[in-house]
Formats: sequence, C-alpha cells, structure tokens
Amino acid sequence: MHRALTVTAMANKVLLIEFDTGEKKRFDCSKLIEKSTLYKDLSDETYFQRVYVDEMGIISWEDAVSIDPYSVYEESMQIGERD
Repeated sequence: MHRALTVTAMANKVLLIEFDTGEKKRFDCSKLIEKSTLYKDLSDETYFQRVYVDEMGIISWEDAVSIDPYSVYEESMQIGERD
C-alpha cells in the first residue's frame, strides 16, 4: 500500500501529493466531488485547503473525510505527465 507523505491543496480542486515511493503526483478531486455526496464538503474552497496527511499516511480532512492513498496513487498523474 502506498502512503502519502505530504499533500498540498492547489487551485481547481487539485492535490499535489508526495508518496513514500518518492513520486510526486497530482490528483484532481473534482470528479470525486461530483460522484459522491460523501465528498460534497470538498467543494468549499476553505474546507478543501485544510487537507492533511494523517499518521497512517491517509489524505484527510476534518470530520473524518478521507481518500484512500492507494486509489489516489493509481488514479493520479505523475508530475510532468500530460493530462
């Protein structure tokens, strides 16, 4: 399982994530927000900016909203790749 080491919220609901593999990837959360009401709070920019990596390496927000780092790793674009 891949663990996130750092995460930074960027514009347009994009996260920049550094993984324990040393890779830096970009993950677009907009589709996740559209597909699931579980992630609706992420549409609020202030809330979205409060992202952090918890002690287990999981990408999280307050109120127990989190994203599985393995899924993010598999579905994200490595920095430098074209969309």
